[in-house]
Amino acid sequence: MVLHLRYDQAPESELVPVGPVRVGKPPTRMRRESAGALSLMKAAAASEAVHLIVLSGYRSVSEQA
Repeated sequence: MVLHLRYDQAPESELVPVGPVRVGKPPTRMRRESAGALSLMKAAAASEAVHLIVLSGYRSVSEQA
């Protein structure tokens, strides 16, 4: 049973690291366009003394298996 819609894998060239580095874990990645929007959102939040962190990002099908 499939519980989500199929989607195309993101090309590696579109993925950039975001968020804190976690020891022993691969970097959290997201598409470049999303990372740009995240930067703007984090800056706006910081101006209101709110600190945003990335908890999850893009994972390929093989990384989810």
